[in-house]
Amino acid sequence: LVKGRAYRDDDSAASAHLALRTALSTLLRLFAPFLPYATEEVWSWCGDETDRLDGFETQSVHRAPWPTAEEIRAVGGGSGGADASVLTVTAEVLGRIRKAKSDAKASMRADVETVTVTDTAARIAALRLAEADLLDAGKATELLTVEGPDDGEPTVEVVLSPTTAEG
Repeated sequence: LVKGRAYRDDDSAASAHLALRTALSTLLRLFAPFLPYATEEVWSWCGDETDRLDGFETQSVHRAPWPTAEEIRAVGGGSGGADASVLTVTAEVLGRIRKAKSDAKASMRADVETVTVTDTAARIAALRLAEADLLDAGKATELLTVEGPDDGEPTVEVVLSPTTAEG
């Protein structure tokens, strides 16, 4: 979701870089017991003895502390409640966009005209916080939302652009 923002030259790029760095640091520490040489090599790319990236302070991944939920929440700047729902809802919708493209035998880079999401008010509010990232990752032009009942099943309707649908 953050890949598109990472290439920009604004504050959102710094946020994307932090998210990517945190994810890489966390995953390397989790994989280190199972892939010791590969994770150590990638860890070494993150700086030299005097200048290391944030999240890669130790010289060896095997000497780094085990990642904790508190550490990740601190990077996100929150308690994890609302922030977690943004990622959860956005990932679900992006998954449905990708499934629609796959079902249509279209490329994942195919353009999407509209994405219509019917869901609860709370989940729609969470989705709106990541709307730009969702549209960028899904190659979509427009996100439409419809508030549904709190006990209803969320639905996602995807309309591929005519050029994608034809060929």
